[in-house]
Amino acid sequence: SRTGFGASGVFFISAINALDGRLDKKPDLLESSGILPLEEKLYDFLTKDRAKVKLLQPTRGLMRVILELSDEIIPARRNSLLLSKDELEKRYKSVEPQLRDMEKRCDIIIKTMRDHRNDLGDRVKQFVITRMVEIADNLPDWANEIEVEGTIGINPLKMQQRAEEIAYEVGEKLKQRIDQEQDTWQKEILLPLVQKHTEEMNTMLEGKIEDFYTGLDQLKVQLFGEPSHAESPQENISGMERFVAAVGGFIVGGAGAAFVGGALGFKEMLKSLGPQIAIGIGMLVLGFTNPITIIPVLIAAGILQLVLKANTVSNKIKNKIVEGIKASIKEKKYENAEAIAKEMMKKVQPLEDAASKVLGKEIKVIKEQVEAALRDLGAGEAHVKSTIEELNNLENKVKVLRSQLDDFVFDIAENKF
Repeated sequence: SRTGFGASGVFFISAINALDGRLDKKPDLLESSGILPLEEKLYDFLTKDRAKVKLLQPTRGLMRVILELSDEIIPARRNSLLLSKDELEKRYKSVEPQLRDMEKRCDIIIKTMRDHRNDLGDRVKQFVITRMVEIADNLPDWANEIEVEGTIGINPLKMQQRAEEIAYEVGEKLKQRIDQEQDTWQKEILLPLVQKHTEEMNTMLEGKIEDFYTGLDQLKVQLFGEPSHAESPQENISGMERFVAAVGGFIVGGAGAAFVGGALGFKEMLKSLGPQIAIGIGMLVLGFTNPITIIPVLIAAGILQLVLKANTVSNKIKNKIVEGIKASIKEKKYENAEAIAKEMMKKVQPLEDAASKVLGKEIKVIKEQVEAALRDLGAGEAHVKSTIEELNNLENKVKVLRSQLDDFVFDIAENKF
C-alpha cells in the first residue's frame, strides 16, 4: 500500500545471489535471487510507463499548436485576404480600443496572480515564524525523551571525545525528531495553506480569464469574420481550458504540473504545485533548525568544558545543546522566515511568467496577422491569390498531421510505440 504499484511494486531479492549467478553463470542461482522479475518490471516502467508520460507531454503541446493553426490562424489569415486593404485597415482601426482593453485585462490578470503570490509569501512567513517558535519551545521536551547510549567514562584523556560523541548523538536524534515533526507540519498545516491559496486564486482568476477569451474571440470575428468552417472550435472549450493548455506548454521545469493542468484544469495544476512548494519550504526550515550544524559552534565555544565539571553529564550536554539551538532559532526566526517565503515565491513565479507570455501572445498574434495581411494585400492581386493557394495547401498538410498525431496518441495509449 506504500507504493504506487501496490503489491506488484515490491520485490524481495538477494543481491549477492544475483551477482554470483551472473558472474558464475548459474541460471538457477540467478533465478532464485528474485532479481529477474525486478528487472522486467523496471524495463517495462522505463520503456512504457515513463516513456508514455514523456511522449504525451510534448504531444499535447504539439496538438495545441496544430489546432491553433488549422482552426484559427490559417482561416483568419485567409479571410483577411478576401477583404480589400482599405476594409481591413478600417476594421483594424475600429478594434484598436478593444485591443488596448485586452492588454489592460491581461495586466489585471497578471497583477492578480502577483498579488496572490505576494500574499502567499506573507502568509507563509507568518506560519514559519510561528512554527520556528513552536520548534524552539518544544526542544526541551523532545530532548528529555532522548535516551543517550554513549557515556563519558572515567578516562580523563577521552572525556572530551566522549562528550562530543554524546553531543552529536543528541543532535542526530533531535534532528530526526524535528524531521518527523516537520513532515507532519507540512502535511497538516503548510500544504493545506498552499492549496487553499491556489483555490482562492483560481476563483479570482476564472471569471477574468473567461472574459479575456470571450473578448478575444469577439475581436477576431470583427477583424476576420466567422471561421470558414461551420462551428468554431472554441465554442465548446472554456477560456480557462484554453489558458491552461497554453500555460502548460510554457512552464519550465514543471512538466508534472503542466501535464496535470493540461489534463484536469487550472485548479488542479495549481494544487499540484503545492507539494513542490511545501517540500522546498520544509527542507529550508529543517536546514535552519538542524542541530548538527549548531553543535560544532557549541563545542568551539567551550560549552562542553563546563559540562565536564558537572554531574549527570548527558543531561547537561542535552540542556546545553537545546539552549544553543533554541537561542539560534528564535534569534533568526524573522530572517529565516523571510528567506523561506522568498524561496517559496520563486517556485510560484514560473506560473505567473507563463501566464504573462500566453496572454500577451494572444494579442500579439492578432496584430501580426493584420500586419502580414496588409503586406500581402499591398503586394497586388496575383500575390494575394498565390498566398491563398499556399494557405489552402498548408491547411491540408496540417489536417494530415492532425490525423497522424491522433493515431500516435492512440498508439501510445495502447503501448504500440
